[in-house]
Amino acid sequence: MKDEINSKKFFSGPVIGLTVVLVFAVVMLIGASYAYYKVTLVAEGGFTLRSGALEITLDDVDSNEIFLNNTQPVTDEEGMSYKPYTFVLENTGNIDGDYVLYLDDVSIDGARMNDNYVKYNLSKDGESRDIKILAMNESFKTEEGITSRAIGKGTIKAGESFRYTLYLWVADLADNGVMNTEFKVKLRVGAAQVVPSACSVTKGDGNTVGDEVICGSEKFYVVASDASSLTMLAQNNLDLTTGLQKKDASSTHFADAVYWTNSTLTYPSYVYNESSNLYSYITKYNTYLKNLGLSSSSSTLMSYELAVRLGCNINTLSCVQAPEFVSSTSYFLGSASDNAGKVYAIASSKGFAPVSITDSFGIRPVVIISKSEL
Repeated sequence: MKDEINSKKFFSGPVIGLTVVLVFAVVMLIGASYAYYKVTLVAEGGFTLRSGALEITLDDVDSNEIFLNNTQPVTDEEGMSYKPYTFVLENTGNIDGDYVLYLDDVSIDGARMNDNYVKYNLSKDGESRDIKILAMNESFKTEEGITSRAIGKGTIKAGESFRYTLYLWVADLADNGVMNTEFKVKLRVGAAQVVPSACSVTKGDGNTVGDEVICGSEKFYVVASDASSLTMLAQNNLDLTTGLQKKDASSTHFADAVYWTNSTLTYPSYVYNESSNLYSYITKYNTYLKNLGLSSSSSTLMSYELAVRLGCNINTLSCVQAPEFVSSTSYFLGSASDNAGKVYAIASSKGFAPVSITDSFGIRPVVIISKSEL
């Protein structure tokens, strides 16, 4: 989640800060006969919003005042020949940030010029960009009710700086509608800390069975995917001491007694719940994932149905047809085969069969996350 910061508000907290040493207003005044046309740079003092993590400085370079004296709207070629406003955006903090450059309306007494009459060109570090009509940028209302439009955006790394040049002029397509109107805006920069995703796809595109995903230091294999979520199988079983994945982790038993005795159940039936000895380990692991930033995560055990979809076959008591990672460890499933104390398990020998709830197998979580958290 990104919390916007700007030159008009102070925000407290340890994550995001912004330093604005100069804010400028670009003013265009056009008389009824085009006799007066002027762009003025207005400095509004300097103040600091700062927190140690993200700190972005907006500063002018060599422009104090810009005058465009002409009697009529101009062509793009002529507009681009005028002296631009030059400014530098610098990230003096120690984390990366996403930023947006806005032009916000400033209060005027008369009629406001329509954005369709205004053209601009914004270039970064000399990189040429297309000339645009300002109205092509969708305008919106800020919390203060001010009309704003975004003219540029990007990511700025810690220690990085960009030099911008901004040209503004009245387009030669302007008609009589531009008469007796005024265009007055202020540049504003909004910024937000770039928060790395808690999970990243390290093999494949994240949509195919067997693709690999890392969340924090924990590795997973994709076992199912739909439009909004990803279902993943942990690479290893959980260590019973640390609660995290560990190669060759210790085993435990599913439950102390048969707790599903409902005669209405049709087997195989998914019976894993808080009555299982495995429940506290799975819950603790899910808390770990949420603390990584995976707010949508839910953790459970593999079901009989998922094991079959992956290639395990109860008739052959084998997972030979499943991907190798499915039987790379020995672990309990969450499904029971009957109401007499038998649950399914997968063995590292590629076996797939009902076992006693008092047999020892590992705990291998199945985790479901939102794709938006990748």
